[in-house]
Amino acid sequence: MVNPAGLEKVNIAHIRTITLALLCSLIFVFSSNSSSATIHIEKADKASIAQPWSFATGDDMRWARPSFDDSDWELLPVPGDWRR
Repeated sequence: MVNPAGLEKVNIAHIRTITLALLCSLIFVFSSNSSSATIHIEKADKASIAQPWSFATGDDMRWARPSFDDSDWELLPVPGDWRR
């Protein structure tokens, strides 16, 4: 359907399903390291990422290795203020 402004209507349930699938994919990607972020899914349509997350500035391909140890990285609160 098209509204008078010419924009298509969005199916929120479909967007929630896609978002949940993407979050589950991220869980799979980051679950290889036990100190990586763990997302607790309480319901199929809600997920919480409110817990400390490991953080380091930069970009290094070694960080993608399942055996990489990020235990010395800074922990940042989520939700939180990352402006510093």
